[in-house]
Amino acid sequence: MKYLAEINWLAVIGATIAAFLLGGLWFSVLFTDKWVAAVGKSKEEMGKPGPSMALSLVMTFIMALSLALVMATMLPMSMMGSIRFGLVVGAGIVATGMASDYAFTNWSKTLFWIQASYHVTMVVLMSVIINAITNR
Repeated sequence: MKYLAEINWLAVIGATIAAFLLGGLWFSVLFTDKWVAAVGKSKEEMGKPGPSMALSLVMTFIMALSLALVMATMLPMSMMGSIRFGLVVGAGIVATGMASDYAFTNWSKTLFWIQASYHVTMVVLMSVIINAITNR
């Protein structure tokens, strides 16, 4: 890909780490009990988080890289522009895709809102970090 050479890898790694830490805060501190209850399992039934966290870290890296690739094709944007971009991608693409899953999987509304709001917040955070570090 011609835009791969334009990627600021520090920005991608920084966005990945920040988003992963946000997930830890979101699911281990802010919404732990509500999230576990909405999943329909006890904390013990959730099992050891290691493999899931490893997969989540890899997927978060791929998401950050994808955002950086898309942003590399765009004109430079302000910090507010990166927030708007993150909101459009997060709410307009990620959360709406999750809403389709919600419709077919019988997730509770609580589970949908915890998951979707996390992903929107994560995409906004990653977009801001990528924009700030890339200094576009």
